[in-house]
Amino acid sequence: MKSLPKENLSSRGKLMGPRFRIIPEMTDGVRLIVDLEIPSDLRYVGAAAGYFSRLAREHGFPEIVWAENLPLAMDEAVTNAIRHGNGESETKQVKLLARLENGELKICVQDEGEGFDPDSLPDPREDASIFRTSGRGVFLMRTLCDEVSFEDSGRCVNMLFRKDDIEEA
Repeated sequence: MKSLPKENLSSRGKLMGPRFRIIPEMTDGVRLIVDLEIPSDLRYVGAAAGYFSRLAREHGFPEIVWAENLPLAMDEAVTNAIRHGNGESETKQVKLLARLENGELKICVQDEGEGFDPDSLPDPREDASIFRTSGRGVFLMRTLCDEVSFEDSGRCVNMLFRKDDIEEA
């Protein structure tokens, strides 16, 4: 694996400044579309999760979303894409496509791997899985997001966060 200089990965230009369009005809105001590609390198996971957390924060999502749910779900999705999907191959990329509109943030994390069947994963709460050191990522995503779906034979996970769909504790 190539070594990157010890600097903030987001300062390398990979995760700086979203591309967005304002659509005046929309009654709700702004629609934001972010299209990123990152290398299959685990050092980009935190920067990617932080980038989308800041986006949610800046657009008025509740603190539990941008400070807890979204960063953990993104961490799991991007890590899974790099490790399991792309096998940490330097020749493969992880695509991150986000769409923000009407109080919803939908993020697709897509890898270049073989795919998998998310419904075939064991429940990490069962006795046989409880002490495993891995295997909780999809469960966590489903718990933390308002909706989670998989496309392209499991190569793309779609996570949906709603601004106004927060239950009070």
